[in-house]
Amino acid sequence: MTHGRLWIFLVVLLAASMAPLLLLDLDRAGQLASALALPLAVVIYAVSTIPLKGKGAIPWRKLSVIGAVVIATIGGTGVLYAVWQNTRDLPVEFPDGVGGTWKDGYHVLVPVPGNPPERGHLTMSATVDNVNKTGDCEQTATLEYTPVIDGRPQPSTSAEPGRQVDLSLGGVVKKAEVKITLHYDSGNTGCAVNLYLGEAVLHD
Repeated sequence: MTHGRLWIFLVVLLAASMAPLLLLDLDRAGQLASALALPLAVVIYAVSTIPLKGKGAIPWRKLSVIGAVVIATIGGTGVLYAVWQNTRDLPVEFPDGVGGTWKDGYHVLVPVPGNPPERGHLTMSATVDNVNKTGDCEQTATLEYTPVIDGRPQPSTSAEPGRQVDLSLGGVVKKAEVKITLHYDSGNTGCAVNLYLGEAVLHD
């Protein structure tokens, strides 16, 4: 590879190594340092290609290349961790005291962590069982999930107990919550059930 082509390659490599800074939400100092290590490694290697007159006692070019490889390896590992942090599903914890006996019309407001949340969708579910252990209160219940974005209720999704729903948190500026409401038809409004909230995760 000629010297001119080598520099073109290094410029392209430097631009590519800057991608994590542009594409990832690097709000953690460690992730930012890892992303910066990649272009730094390219710069160090580029410096080692500059021809200098005379010979020094220290093989600085060789040391620069070794340093660039070490920094790039550490930085690449950190960037892979940053990618994982920016794409993995995040668990959502339900507020204490949500369970207990529920009747028609009872509801709870579940806060979504993050201001704003780090992901654009929330998948969640809930189940019920009959307090009296008889009747069809489990089969006739309907759970309504209503995203509340910055204090404004959004279109709801209804599902039978035990079925997962996927809720969009699009447009949130600061805070997102989900209101879960228990509904029964007119013939079953006297039902009393225990509510159990299942797994809930934030995801893209």
